[in-house]
Amino acid sequence: MDNLKRNIGTFLYPAFRKWNTIKSEFISYPHSTGPFTAIPEEKMRAYNKVRFHGAKKLFCYNPFVNLFFDTYGNAVACCRSHQNVLGSYPRQSIKEIWFGEKAEKMREHLRHNDFNMGCEYCQLQMQSNRFQGLPSMAIDKLASTKTGIFPRVIEFELSNRCNLQCEMCSGRVSSSIRKNRESLDPLPMPYDDDFVEQLKEFIPHLKQAYFYGGEPFLIPIYYKIWEQVMLLNPKVKLYAVTNGTIMNDSIRKIFRSLDFNVTVSLDSLDKTRAEKIRFGCNFNEVIKNIHEFNALTGRKISISHTPMTINWSETPDIIDFCNKINAIINLSYVEGPAKFALWSLMPDKLNEIFDFYNKVVWKENHNSFEAKYNINIFNEWKNQVLFFKNRNQEILNSFSNINAHWEAETGKIEQFFTSLKTIQTLDQNKLEKLVSVFRRILESTTHTPWYLKSLENITQSLSDISIVSSPQFENYLNNPELLNHFFDETQQAEFFNGYY
Repeated sequence: MDNLKRNIGTFLYPAFRKWNTIKSEFISYPHSTGPFTAIPEEKMRAYNKVRFHGAKKLFCYNPFVNLFFDTYGNAVACCRSHQNVLGSYPRQSIKEIWFGEKAEKMREHLRHNDFNMGCEYCQLQMQSNRFQGLPSMAIDKLASTKTGIFPRVIEFELSNRCNLQCEMCSGRVSSSIRKNRESLDPLPMPYDDDFVEQLKEFIPHLKQAYFYGGEPFLIPIYYKIWEQVMLLNPKVKLYAVTNGTIMNDSIRKIFRSLDFNVTVSLDSLDKTRAEKIRFGCNFNEVIKNIHEFNALTGRKISISHTPMTINWSETPDIIDFCNKINAIINLSYVEGPAKFALWSLMPDKLNEIFDFYNKVVWKENHNSFEAKYNINIFNEWKNQVLFFKNRNQEILNSFSNINAHWEAETGKIEQFFTSLKTIQTLDQNKLEKLVSVFRRILESTTHTPWYLKSLENITQSLSDISIVSSPQFENYLNNPELLNHFFDETQQAEFFNGYY
């Protein structure tokens, strides 16, 4: 039956896309009015053309049908709107949060296609026309603006308990990182048995439920929730995002008893790189578990891949792997740390990545519905790389006369060094070496806004001649190579981070 549905979907999808394109032109979209600023109609039309469940009037229906609980007890409208907290458990009950004033205010914003209430992430994705995988897309099938109804979807991120320490992750979603890398106490657990008890009123109304971590299959309260789902609404569709390291009989039983699906994180097909990125995992076990999850779900799993500065060249291979096993790809967007995000790169490097992606030839069958979807996802991602390149070039172009400012700051520092030659108490041999190292560093440093800022900071520090008697200056005098930290590569990432 699943294969038949896939074949029908593959056959009908081109016609559906054409119908969506036509329909999107005739919808009456909300306009900016009063305190609300509607997104442009051309963006709505572009988005509607690729909506899998049909063109619609509103961009996002999450506040009307979805509720997301995070590790701190906060409730938000979706997985990307963490800054706009609708309420907090246990200070408020689930019912008070869902039917509360803050939630209704957000719904009113989205009725006007206004993104100015915690929707910055989707606003950025919209600018680059990267629509696939948006939280709004995931909820479209259940779209509604009815008031007074219970949520049709609840997303649970109730604990950060996790067995891995992924390079791009943080202690917010990994207890192992919080303990070992950040040396912090465990996060308090706000959710209790009363939370599960309150959910009993909501579970019968659910169509979908999502479970995140941490690692969801290591979080005890999830098993309690799944027990209630078995009793109250066993037909609800359940989804978990897992690192793929956990597989046991308890999981197999749950999958055989409920309509369960998973998204497995996979950031490399190279064992060494995969185990470096996802520190603590056994790559071979993850691949083995991916195939077992795929069998348990009737070949319906998804793969979540995060293209980063350390693995971007593997993205096509990951998609080929998905096409081979009929899995759907999800390309995760890196918001931080900035050093792992492609948007933190220079335009030339981004252009290199875009050219690399442009030359991709798909190895595996690319005619199935899943493969066509995956390739569309990839093409959107490829175009977002081009968006990053053009945007970063515009950012750099906005800084005029960098070379002139650079020469001015360098001249001030040279004057300072010249004045030090008259100070007899200074070791002139060490000073000469310091000056030599500093000039070498400057000669090899690209004139960019972030390094110019470093140069200005140095000039500011040297504006007072008394600094030569400080322990800090003595340290540089004895170890001139320490000057390199003023021009380390992390400054580039942090610079662009201010624009994303």
